[in-house]
Amino acid sequence: MEYHEFGTGMIKKSIGMTIRKMLFRLSLRTHPPPERAFGTSARPVRTGAGFPSLLKKRGSMVRNNILLRVFLIDFLVSFSGMRNNILLKGSIVEYLVSTVMPFHSRKLVLYLTLMVMLLGACTDVVDINIDPAEDQLVVDAWLNNKSEAQTIRLTLSQPYFSNAFVPAVSDAEVSVTHENGSMFIFTNQGDGDYIWVPEAGGALGEPGDTFQLEIQWKGDVYQAESYMRRVPMIDSIGIEVRDGELGYADGHWAALYARDLPGLGDTYWIKAFKNGVFLNKPLEMNLAYDAAFDAGGEVDGVTFITPIRELINRFPDPDTEDDFETPPYKPGDEVHVEIHSITNAAFFFLQTARDQMNNGENTIFSIPIANTKSNVIRESDGKAVLGFFSVSAVSERTRIVE
Repeated sequence: MEYHEFGTGMIKKSIGMTIRKMLFRLSLRTHPPPERAFGTSARPVRTGAGFPSLLKKRGSMVRNNILLRVFLIDFLVSFSGMRNNILLKGSIVEYLVSTVMPFHSRKLVLYLTLMVMLLGACTDVVDINIDPAEDQLVVDAWLNNKSEAQTIRLTLSQPYFSNAFVPAVSDAEVSVTHENGSMFIFTNQGDGDYIWVPEAGGALGEPGDTFQLEIQWKGDVYQAESYMRRVPMIDSIGIEVRDGELGYADGHWAALYARDLPGLGDTYWIKAFKNGVFLNKPLEMNLAYDAAFDAGGEVDGVTFITPIRELINRFPDPDTEDDFETPPYKPGDEVHVEIHSITNAAFFFLQTARDQMNNGENTIFSIPIANTKSNVIRESDGKAVLGFFSVSAVSERTRIVE
């Protein structure tokens, strides 16, 4: 069975329906309907009416089973993000009460109290005071060999809880040097953007070239190095019309078909554009290590696995018209896909950044907050600043949905 990344919203919806089905089935086991209460033979089938005697015989084990069900249900509800779903709570209460009722009434209070504690925990507001930190330079330098303007963005870090616009750095000197000695000067265009425009048909370089970034700012020199790696060609972009498939909205879906180059260790950033708009949500960041997600898979020299191929479809926005019931593409839409070759260091930088940006969706599986590892070094003390410098080779393809 092929895996498809539906995303958190679809997973929550699926888990919610699964919980309701589970509760219904469990209630049937406890209180079977009349047609299941008696068999056709002389031997009676166990019924809800006979259940109290069973509980007396197996008291502690059954009570522990109920406690386990309470914990499991609460975990599933918490994980699915539906702790405030009143209808779901009502279903759980109905099931638990019907399960616990055969016990003596004084025990009913105990289990109901436990249920309320698990499903209705209080929330305390905690104010966190964080000492202000020194501003750090942030380098956003993702360049490529396309014959178009190349941009390096310089900004300053800001406090964790700040919601202000990121401060731009506008007084730096920025250059990129090719290994053959050619220097490309990036000039300030405002808002922290430093831009270099190649001549018609020109580019920074080609796969196999090495580049050196240098930034001079406030008496400090910052340097980084990047190597342009090889990139596979895109064979095609497939369009499939899906109707009635579980987990998919009815309509047009796209898939990327490209083959990883032979030899372990190639890493890529796959970018998708719908009608010229870059699909840049955190959950739409499509990274590949060879033909799979990471180095451990060792899936080399073959077509990209299905989740990577299908991540060129836009991710649904549950609170907008582009929800889970809306297909990602419709006839007339333009699908544009680019494969950017990146170094292993750039891959792990982007992978960490994606995990940090999606951290709020991970609930109990959230990872500690941390800065991603940079390759930009301050010359004066040898310390890394924030951001990354990368130069990619790019292959691309476009298709119009029919």
